[in-house]
Amino acid sequence: MILTRSLALLMLGALSLSACGDKDTEDTGEEADTDTDTDTDTDTDTDTDFDVEGISGSLVSDDAPSQNVILTTVSTVSASATIDGKSLTGDLTWDVTEDDGAGAVTTCDADVALSGTAVSGYCTDCDFAFDMLGEVTDDGGLTDCTYDARYTYVEDSVLVNPYLVFFSEYGDYYDELRTGFSVDYADYGGGYYAGPYYSYLAYEGGKYPGNGTAELTDNKDGTQTLTWDWSSTAEDTESTFFNYCAPYYAFDYYNDQAWGGSSYTSSLNCDGDIVDTWEVTLSAGDTFLATVDTVAADSAFDPYLVINGPDTCSLGIADDSFDCSFAPAKYACPSATLDADVDGVYQVVVGSYGSCNGTAADYEIQLGKAVPVE
Repeated sequence: MILTRSLALLMLGALSLSACGDKDTEDTGEEADTDTDTDTDTDTDTDTDFDVEGISGSLVSDDAPSQNVILTTVSTVSASATIDGKSLTGDLTWDVTEDDGAGAVTTCDADVALSGTAVSGYCTDCDFAFDMLGEVTDDGGLTDCTYDARYTYVEDSVLVNPYLVFFSEYGDYYDELRTGFSVDYADYGGGYYAGPYYSYLAYEGGKYPGNGTAELTDNKDGTQTLTWDWSSTAEDTESTFFNYCAPYYAFDYYNDQAWGGSSYTSSLNCDGDIVDTWEVTLSAGDTFLATVDTVAADSAFDPYLVINGPDTCSLGIADDSFDCSFAPAKYACPSATLDADVDGVYQVVVGSYGSCNGTAADYEIQLGKAVPVE
């Protein structure tokens, strides 16, 4: 999971960012690692009541993963059903394992009996559709197992009225199996949404591979047998650099300029899955200035920066503060002003939201502090 502006908003609650709307994260490119340390002092006075004095910064973490996997969940289904006219009967196995890094633990190992009644009106081009009911016949002793109605047809309080739909052919796809369902948030004070909403259990063909396969076979007695298998691996992740424990948004992100200061250069990839971490030493009362800018037209991208305090708490995110020296495909560059309230080592984390012009994401970071104009 990559940090996006929408995720930043979620983390920071009602606190505003310098602009609203989701960032694009689909832009990709090969990583170009050309980190350099070019410390230059670029004191400036851009119509402010202070000068900028460059300060020393160190790149302490280069191209580090932006996320750590904290839980991997593997879910699998294997099912077979007999279709006899307008009825369906069958069996399904539901297996789930979870691994938090200490080894996989089985959380579901269940047998589910399936029954269905043929219905019309759910689809026009499908071979058939059945209202479905899943009933657990053996929970394997795992009473805390969660049964996802989209794959087991066992209703829960939110996913209701599941039904099965099969297409021998559907556009570029064939042997496509879907589950349709409605959503009911009544238990949480919400409404009922009839949909239909769909999850795709199996299909062949098309541009992207599916998570399962299905096969429909005609039997000599006039019945049909539908078999399917489905599996999915899901990862829960946490940020390696964003730690929302500060009580307030501590720095000024409404900047419209690059501040200047000591200059360093580095690079990222365009995927947003790695970050650079810089460290600076500040004293209480310092006004810290940080700027990230692009350095060339063919390596321009959409950067953001996060500042963490000495206690590792993230003090805020800066984004789209001023026009980059070399414009990326979309958006702008970040700068921030922070009044340090304690002595210590502060971190400036630089990441990419994508919008790259090429395959590299090269940047300059400027680090400084405000000094009174004499």
